[in-house]
Amino acid sequence: ELQIQPHLRSSSAAKPLQVRGADAPALPLLTAADSRAAQAPRLRLPLEVHPGNWPSGLMFVWMAISAILLGRIVRSYFRLRALINRARPASADLRLRFEKRLGDSRMSRVPHLLVSAEVISPFASGFFDPVIILPEILLEEMSDPELDYVLVHELAHIARRDNWSNLMGRLTSAVLALHPVVAWILGRIQREREIACDDWVVAATGSADRKSTRL
Repeated sequence: ELQIQPHLRSSSAAKPLQVRGADAPALPLLTAADSRAAQAPRLRLPLEVHPGNWPSGLMFVWMAISAILLGRIVRSYFRLRALINRARPASADLRLRFEKRLGDSRMSRVPHLLVSAEVISPFASGFFDPVIILPEILLEEMSDPELDYVLVHELAHIARRDNWSNLMGRLTSAVLALHPVVAWILGRIQREREIACDDWVVAATGSADRKSTRL
């Protein structure tokens, strides 16, 4: 084989031209079938997966889910405000019982006691102006001791400022919607919150019966 070096100015980037002698084996010739096969379009799958794009897709899904959950929190706030506006004040006897329990708890904030026919479970709400809403249907079924347990339980939520911790938990759940451990941690916090309020009832009433506090 003879090597012919082309005289180019950029000789460092050029490769030597290979010239084969007469006794060198001949190069394979391309047939017409090979030429048509090279020019034929390649078959592509309907779905192409690019490994470099999956983080962007995951980020888009995460942002969409977080936006939906944040929108639910805002909607729940306005629905709660409308529910409080439609609730009616408690009766005089119920307010006297509530004020007695309120005096025993020695709370700095005085919540309002309301009754509503639209709820099925008692709950405490409000950040700066707290309220306690009792279901109207349960007032006819609960005895006086059970009613005291429920009032003390809801007062414990307000005294512990559980409304703020619940809001922070929901915001965290919305921001970290795809995290596998967040839901489990928030569930544990919710259960521990209820247990702490039940312990508050036991300390205030001296009764270990927690059945009436979880209506």
